Amino acid sequence: MNAQMREAIQKDSTRDSLLDCAAVLFADYGFEGTSVREIAKLAKVNLAAINYHFKSKENLYWEVFNRNYHWLSSEIDKLGKESESTLDFCLKLFDFFKDNSSPLMNSFKIILTNNPKLFDSDVTQGKVLGPPGWETLLAVITKDKGNSLGHEQKEWIMRILFTHIVHGGIMMATSLYKQHCTELPQFTIEQKREDITKLVTQLLG
Repeated sequence: MNAQMREAIQKDSTRDSLLDCAAVLFADYGFEGTSVREIAKLAKVNLAAINYHFKSKENLYWEVFNRNYHWLSSEIDKLGKESESTLDFCLKLFDFFKDNSSPLMNSFKIILTNNPKLFDSDVTQGKVLGPPGWETLLAVITKDKGNSLGHEQKEWIMRILFTHIVHGGIMMATSLYKQHCTELPQFTIEQKREDITKLVTQLLG
């Protein structure tokens, strides 16, 4: 391995380490509560590495979001291809969000933030944000129901189902749920799956 290849690998490793550590700190403390110095310290790199790889804290925050978003979208697309029906997909999607609630919450935190500076970031220009996987759910519904439903009706069903499933996934990532709600009858995994089954049945007939 020549020196140029080693340098390229080291750069990628540093960038990935910064993204990993930033994801942890941003998830725990938010954008305002996390400093670039803390990120660099956790990643065990020089502070200047953040400016070298991302130019700004805002860009780093968006890169964390983009990595989570694209990973979630890719994995959800795989679920869509493996699913036999809308109900099958919705139950698999719920299980996936349940098992990956932290990256899901990270993705939504940046959408829900109230910091205008983040939306002025260069990397956000021209981007349209939406929940990861909504297009896959719409495609599954279309495959399941064909032309028996109009496009607007299928989009409406997609929004209701996706909102319900995402809400459950995000709630399961919270400390409140983990510490106080797991044993409540209305919040058990079994009850959530039953609720999804009833909702899909009611909406699709």
